[in-house]
Amino acid sequence: MNNKPLLLSLLAVLFVLRFVVVPIFDWQNATIEETNSLQNKLDKSAAYIDDLPKLRAFGDELTAALAARHQASETYNDIGRYQIAKQRQFEQMFTANNIEIRSSNWLDPIATAKGVTLQLRLQFSGQVNQFIQLHTQIAALGDSVHVTNLSLTMSGQTPESLGTFSGNAIIRFMPLESPDAVN
Repeated sequence: MNNKPLLLSLLAVLFVLRFVVVPIFDWQNATIEETNSLQNKLDKSAAYIDDLPKLRAFGDELTAALAARHQASETYNDIGRYQIAKQRQFEQMFTANNIEIRSSNWLDPIATAKGVTLQLRLQFSGQVNQFIQLHTQIAALGDSVHVTNLSLTMSGQTPESLGTFSGNAIIRFMPLESPDAVN
């Protein structure tokens, strides 16, 4: 029975280890992990702060590009007036290139999230060399105008002339709705 004080002291040491020392080590490990995590966040923040002028410059570039894109896009306040203006513009372009428009009509508008897609169907005839100039002019109008479903029937080609043609096309307009548009 002389082992009783020794066993009691061993039990006291184990008790102290289990309920005092182990929690202290756990707390230290948790504190180290939290400190490392905070250090990583601090390093990332410092990197963002260092890159802030580049990020602001990139943001300014994106803003300028977006503004240029909006200026390049056509807008409308009243869809009917827009259609009339575009039809007149194309009639003038065709007339200036000596191409006769035999018929033109508007297809039903297709509503989109930011505006509408309008389609003008044209039937026309003239000289092929004049059409090449016209097609180049239409392509230069920008991203909001596209020629689709182009069909040409050519005839009368000779070594001196490209000949004549008759054809039809659908001109697709994709204007954006102006903020002050009339609904």
